[in-house]
Amino acid sequence: MGYWLTIIGVLLVLEGAPWFLSPNRIRALLAELSRLPDPILRAMGLLAMAAGLCLVWIGRNWLTL
Repeated sequence: MGYWLTIIGVLLVLEGAPWFLSPNRIRALLAELSRLPDPILRAMGLLAMAAGLCLVWIGRNWLTL
């Protein structure tokens, strides 16, 4: 359970940092993203998920040696 709480805590820190550091830029970025068509947003989401899975795989397999 402590492992999952650590992961969630780090995720919240990483997600909150841009909002704390530059809320105006994040707001502008979200406005730009809202103008993109759905297929591009889906591709970006798929790419982010694939990158996340790769990082998890690397972390679990290569960094534990």
